[in-house]
Amino acid sequence: MTLKQTGKFYALLTLAVGCLNLFGQPTSSPPASATTPLAVTEPANVPVRNIASLLHEWSNRSLPSNELVHVRGAILDQRVGEYLAIRDETGTILAVSPQTPVVKMQTVVDVWGVVSESLNRVYIKQAIIRVADAGDNADTNGLVSQKPATLPVLTNVSQIRELSSLQAGWEYPIKLRAVVTLAYQQKRLYIQDATAGIFVRSRLVRVDLKPGDLVEIEGASNPGWFAPIIAPTKITVVGTAPLPNPPEVSLFQMANATANGWKSPPLSGDCTSQRSLPK
Repeated sequence: MTLKQTGKFYALLTLAVGCLNLFGQPTSSPPASATTPLAVTEPANVPVRNIASLLHEWSNRSLPSNELVHVRGAILDQRVGEYLAIRDETGTILAVSPQTPVVKMQTVVDVWGVVSESLNRVYIKQAIIRVADAGDNADTNGLVSQKPATLPVLTNVSQIRELSSLQAGWEYPIKLRAVVTLAYQQKRLYIQDATAGIFVRSRLVRVDLKPGDLVEIEGASNPGWFAPIIAPTKITVVGTAPLPNPPEVSLFQMANATANGWKSPPLSGDCTSQRSLPK
């Protein structure tokens, strides 16, 4: 065999070995230090974490982005087929899943999923949700048992806004009159009475409203995402009323939701861009 032929033979042999290593089995086992540990995939084996610890670890970037987590809490808000918001004794978090079950508010549920973040909101994605066993409810530190046997009817906005997230989730009955300050797509509106302003999320009740309409609203409290809101069961236009005089608030207050729905604050500044909302 000539030197040229020998060179071609070894070149082909080297190429064959390289392909075997690439597509076939490795020629040697990787060192133990390079082996990636297997993540726990069985939900039943994942211990319950409190929500505050998850949020803390995520903010410190110490929680792996693909780690399966398990939280347990009471339902504060939900949209079937999209998401639900749950709360334990330490905090609140959103769980996103197309398979959210139809359950009542304040039902204690177990949620498994992966922590993620979008637009500065931390949530659990790819969530698996099931109603917690009766024996597991003790781990929620009596979230449900704190609810009074009877709830008074709230008759002004200030009473609703003073509720904590947990209390708003108890669905206090509401009956009040207020003026509409903003209406959008017949299902989102802001109202204001003599005490405060608040957001009304009208999913089931559709009424053609406009600013200045005086309405009587019956419904229940809801914790919302930022502050307590109203989930109406009935909206009746009873007349008209002048729009309230809006107080001035800072951009910081609006950005941090401290002025959310509060007496329709105005905003002044320079417009740098604009876009049309979908109809």
